[in-house]
Amino acid sequence: MSDLNQQAIYPNCELFLIRRFLQTQGIQGEQWLLGTGLSEHDLKSADLKVSLQQFDIVYRNVYRLCSQPALGIELGKSLNLSRWGVLACALQSSKHLGDALNTAKEYRRLMRSRFQLIPETQAKFIAVNIIPHSEMGFAVSEDFTLDVLLGSLWRLMQDLSNTQASFEKVHLTRPAPLNKSLYSQLLQCPVYFGQKQNALYLTQESLLSPLPLANLASKRQALLLCETDKQLLELSFQQDTSALVLQTLFNSHHEEWKLPVVAKKLALSERSLRRKLHQQGKEFRELKQHRQMQLAIELLMQPLPVTQVAEQCGFKDSASFRQRFKDNMGMSPKQFQLDNAKIKLTLHT
Repeated sequence: MSDLNQQAIYPNCELFLIRRFLQTQGIQGEQWLLGTGLSEHDLKSADLKVSLQQFDIVYRNVYRLCSQPALGIELGKSLNLSRWGVLACALQSSKHLGDALNTAKEYRRLMRSRFQLIPETQAKFIAVNIIPHSEMGFAVSEDFTLDVLLGSLWRLMQDLSNTQASFEKVHLTRPAPLNKSLYSQLLQCPVYFGQKQNALYLTQESLLSPLPLANLASKRQALLLCETDKQLLELSFQQDTSALVLQTLFNSHHEEWKLPVVAKKLALSERSLRRKLHQQGKEFRELKQHRQMQLAIELLMQPLPVTQVAEQCGFKDSASFRQRFKDNMGMSPKQFQLDNAKIKLTLHT
C-alpha cells in the first residue's frame, strides 16, 4: 500500500491561490510545480486531488523561487478563505470567531495543519499556544511553516469578520531577525521574539463578536459535506481497506459501484474484499450508501430535479431514493432543497 504522504486525497483549491501569489511576485510558468508531476493544465480539473507530498514540494519550490523577507507571512496572507472549499462555508456561517476557530480545530485533518492550537485564558487575553504535531515534519522549516500559519490565520480573521480584526500580539521563540519590524507591520500587531512559547493573543471580545454571515442552518448543511470528507481522510490515515473502497467509489461513476468491479480495481477477489471489510466491521453496501448520500447532497444543493439526482446516485426509481434519503437525513429531498434555497436567500440579502 502506498505511503500516506503520497496519497492524493486533498482538494487542489490552495494551489490556485499559490499560483496567483507567485504571479504577483513576477514568477510565471510552471517552475513552482517542478517535481510534483502536475501541470497548470491539471489544476483546471475540479476533481483533482493532491497529496501531502505534492503540497510539500510546492512549498519548497515557493521558498526557492521567492527571496523576500517574511515570505511565509506574505504567502499565508494571500491564502484566503476559499482555500478550504466547502469548509469555508462552515467557517463563514459560524456564530462568532471562537466558534469558527473551534470548527477549524475539529476539522484539522482537512486543513493539513502541522500545529495544534491550544487556547489558554489569561488576565486580559486568550493566549493561543502553537504546538507542532510530533508526527508531522515540515516542508521547509518550522519557522517558515509557522509564518505561513500566522499569515493565513490573520487572513482568516479578516475574511470571516469583514473588518480590520487582528491579533493583539504575537510571541515567537526564535531570535529576532534583522527585519523584525516587518513582522509587526504585516501582522498589524506587536511581535515579540525570544519568548518561551509560540503564541498569538486575542481578546475575548474579538472571539465572541458575531460574524456577519452567521447562519446555523447553513453551517449544519456545510458540515454534512465536511464530515464526509473528514471520515474519508481519517480512513485514509488508517490506510485500511474501507478507505480504499471509499476512494474507489468517489472516483468512479455509479454504474461501477458494484462489489465485483471495485474488487477488480483493488486487485482483490470478491471474497477477499468482503473478508477484509468484515474484519473492520464494515460492509460494501454500507460504504456504497455513504457515497450515495454524499453525492445526493451535492446534487440537491445545485439544485437538480429529484428524479435526476436519484438516477445519478444509482437508484432504480425516485421513490426508493426518497425513502433512503429521508431515513438517512431525517427529511425528504424536496424539503432539503427548500431549506437550502432559504439559506442561500438569507446569505444574499
